[in-house]
Amino acid sequence: MIQVYYLDEDNFIRERSWDPIQEWTDGPLDKCKIKAASFSQLTATSWGNGNIILYYQDEDGTVRILHGWIPRSEWRRGPRLRAVPIGSPLAATNFEHLGNRELRLYCKFEDSKFGELCCDRVEDEEREKSDYYEGGYAPDAASDAFIAATSSKQADLEMFIYHSSKVDGIVENKYSGGRVESHSPVGTGEPTGPISTLRSGNGSVLVYFIEGNKLMEVVRVDGNWSQTVIMSGASCHGTECPRRIKSEKQQESSITGSPAETSGQNSSSPEASTSRTQLLALSPHKSVLKEQPPETKPGPSNATQYSSAEPSKTKPEQQPPESLEIAHTSRSLLRSLCSLVCVVFRRR
Repeated sequence: MIQVYYLDEDNFIRERSWDPIQEWTDGPLDKCKIKAASFSQLTATSWGNGNIILYYQDEDGTVRILHGWIPRSEWRRGPRLRAVPIGSPLAATNFEHLGNRELRLYCKFEDSKFGELCCDRVEDEEREKSDYYEGGYAPDAASDAFIAATSSKQADLEMFIYHSSKVDGIVENKYSGGRVESHSPVGTGEPTGPISTLRSGNGSVLVYFIEGNKLMEVVRVDGNWSQTVIMSGASCHGTECPRRIKSEKQQESSITGSPAETSGQNSSSPEASTSRTQLLALSPHKSVLKEQPPETKPGPSNATQYSSAEPSKTKPEQQPPESLEIAHTSRSLLRSLCSLVCVVFRRR
């Protein structure tokens, strides 16, 4: 099951849900009519059977929280956190530690400094009442810096935080046992857009970022980093645009009567568009560039508890992307300060 969150043209937070039965439907969060600032980023973290926490920036500059329970289509507002600089990047992660669920949110506390907001002993049912405190993560931040975080617990808890730096490109901070393990550069790129990261099932750490017009992937396996260009022309301009390549080859095929060749993109990926935000669905096996779902106006209801949308026509042959955890990119070039977020749940 996949949940996608983004801002519409009126800055309301929208939700789109995907499952193999109903396919894409409007999510229940739409009915709450939650409005974010036009400059707000979005980030989300999830665990268990449909627990979601979504963070955004309000018009007064403060970070706000939305708590979701997907199985029962319910959302609640959480506490208002501190004010942060306009358009601050946001990155959230959660983990189990000493028998408790804990949350970490990373953002800018000042224009030139990142900060950490922590929440311990989070209860599934009443987590909107949880208190936050400031943590010890506080590296310097460039004016256009981005940040991402992921965590996992196998034998021990490990948390990885990545932020962009004008000097080192992407810098990794590794936390294990409550202390900083390292401050090391990652890859060789110089990010010019948001960073996304995840921890795959085999323990590998994957980092994704935009460098110029290239979408980059950096993967660490057994302590070694490798870097790959996933796609050039990431903003879908120029001759390497996947949509243009596909269109030209289809036209050529219709003229010659021969089958069109593939452009090297995954066959399950919708065509890219210059007018839509691009969402990167991340997987340890493949990367899928997905088109943002068509936007519709928010519903008239102000309710915070409600039922899901009516089922649509079933197409059982379709399969969900092999996605893990959370990924996000910026909105289109015209709204580059906004972001959308994808959350994936595995069915049990």
